[in-house]
Amino acid sequence: SYLDIFRREDYFSQYYRAHFAPQIALPFRPFSWLSFNLTAGARLTAWGDSLRTRAEVRESEDGNRFRGESLSRLSPTVFLEIVGPSFSKIWDTDGKHFSKVKHLIEPRVSYFREPVFEEEDRIPLFDEIDLVTGFDAVRYSVINRFLAKPQGEEDSAREILSFEFFELYSLDPERPLQVSRDQMLTSQRGPLSLRIRFLPSFNTLLQIETRYSTLFSQIASNAVSGTFRLGTHNLGIRWSQRVEVESGE
Repeated sequence: SYLDIFRREDYFSQYYRAHFAPQIALPFRPFSWLSFNLTAGARLTAWGDSLRTRAEVRESEDGNRFRGESLSRLSPTVFLEIVGPSFSKIWDTDGKHFSKVKHLIEPRVSYFREPVFEEEDRIPLFDEIDLVTGFDAVRYSVINRFLAKPQGEEDSAREILSFEFFELYSLDPERPLQVSRDQMLTSQRGPLSLRIRFLPSFNTLLQIETRYSTLFSQIASNAVSGTFRLGTHNLGIRWSQRVEVESGE
């Protein structure tokens, strides 16, 4: 990429950016109800320019945040996901639309690891490639999925409803996932989240998302969204609400 940035009088530069992120995935499924997926890789990013610290800006002659020196980052990444043990049950139905319904309970545990980049305050932020590193967390969830097989043996089963409860937990005490405004209260646990997906047809998706702050015992956000396919066109609508968990506003 070649980026030309002018946000204000003290924040402007023109520089290149190169990004390379190879990965290798090793799936392993010893049983039909248990699977493992290990993904290892690295994020290699080079910037033609970088930022000064605030102290360096005060000492500079032009006051520009950019310092005119290149910067590079090499961040190894690890992702491990365990799915299962899964449990399922199939019901035969006499419904007009579906001949069979399957209920699947699927626990998942995922581990993410990316080390802290010591010069993260020098990275000029432009998009998600530039986001700061430093992540050591576990995500655990339980998914209830309902799959239905339409009438007619030639049709395959499809998901019509799912409920997912999930939460993140930071393994790094220096990077809590919930923090009060005065930073006196922190928690390595992230908000407890619920996601409901309803697919009444191939052309319709309705989704509800709720996050609950375990640090303040308060709902942190709600969102309802819908997607509808009309021929070759898609129509989407979303309503969301955020709550200031300390005040409840």
